[in-house]
Amino acid sequence: MSVSFDITSAEGSYAIDIAPGILDATLREAGERVFITDAFFKDRFAAVGIDPIALHADEHAKSLSNIPTLIESMRERRVTRATTVIAVGGGVVQDAAAFAASVYMRGVSWIYVPTTLLSMTDSCIGGKSSINVGRYKNIVGTFHAPQRVVIDPSVIETLSTEQRVAGLCEAAKICFCRGLSTFDEYLSAAPSQHADAHALTAIINASLRAKKWFIEIDEFDRKERLILNF
Repeated sequence: MSVSFDITSAEGSYAIDIAPGILDATLREAGERVFITDAFFKDRFAAVGIDPIALHADEHAKSLSNIPTLIESMRERRVTRATTVIAVGGGVVQDAAAFAASVYMRGVSWIYVPTTLLSMTDSCIGGKSSINVGRYKNIVGTFHAPQRVVIDPSVIETLSTEQRVAGLCEAAKICFCRGLSTFDEYLSAAPSQHADAHALTAIINASLRAKKWFIEIDEFDRKERLILNF
C-alpha cells in the first residue's frame, strides 16, 4: 500500500509519499545531496556508500549551541544553495536539520525522512523547527517547509513498544481534533502496537491528512493550528 498527496505552504507545495521500502529507494536517488541522520542509521548509510552527518538524537543535538557544529559540517561537505539536505531520523534530527537548512546560506532545500511513528504521524509536515537555548526548551525556531516528505512504515519495526504507542497516541489526538469522522477513520485502521505496515500506512495517512487541514488554514500557528499544541 502506498499513498501520496501534497501540502500547500507559503513556500510552495510539497509532496508526501508513504510506502514501505521507500527509504532505500531514496538513498539510491541521484543528485547533489547531503544527509543528516540519526547515528543509529549510520551503518545502513555506509552499506550503500553514503557518509552522512550523524547526530546523536538527544536534546543537545537540537540546542542552539550545537547548531554551529552542524553548519560547519555542512560547509565541510561543500553544501551550496544547489544542494538538497536530506534529514533521516526522528524529531530531534528534524528540528536540527530543518533549522540549519533554513539559515544556511539564507536557506537551502531539504527533504525529511521521519523514522519514528511520532514524527511520521505529526511533526514531519508543517515546516516548523524548535531549538533549545540554555535551559529553555524549543524557544527559538523557524518555519521552512521541506521539498518533500518520504515516509517508510517498514522502519517502524525498529521501534520499541513505547515509541509505537507514543506515535499512535499523537495520531489519535490529531484525528480527534479534526473531527469525529476523522477519528472514526483512525479507529477503523485498528491502531495497535502490533499493527503491520498496511495498517500503519492507513493510520499515518489519516493523521497527516487531518493535520494538513490545520497547516493549510493556519500555517504559522496563529489560530486553528494552536489546538494541536494544547
